Amino acid sequence: MKATTTGEKADITLTSSASLSTQGGKLAGYTNYSYYKKSGSDQIVSAKSTLNRSLLSKYNYTKSQRTNVATHEIGHALRLSHSPSKSSVMYASDRYASIDHQDKVALDNAYNN
Repeated sequence: MKATTTGEKADITLTSSASLSTQGGKLAGYTNYSYYKKSGSDQIVSAKSTLNRSLLSKYNYTKSQRTNVATHEIGHALRLSHSPSKSSVMYASDRYASIDHQDKVALDNAYNN
């Protein structure tokens, strides 16, 4: 991964929105994908992760908790799924968890196997 400079198109972006509402209801963050259709499988070509500023403020998320939500959404952008472990940053509904060993293993498995 590398940061883009002004004018370059990023494959993964992280932004925030005043509010964010999806079919599943109000969310702290959400990641949307663009796909390249190939026979047999679809390939993610870009992802946009968005944080919901109004919800993060309404529930008094700390800077650390906002970072955890952003990390969780970037994890989705990198093709990681939700984890059943509450200690994982990829746990579905926890603002308190940060990256742990199993998240590193999941990322390694996604890209090195």
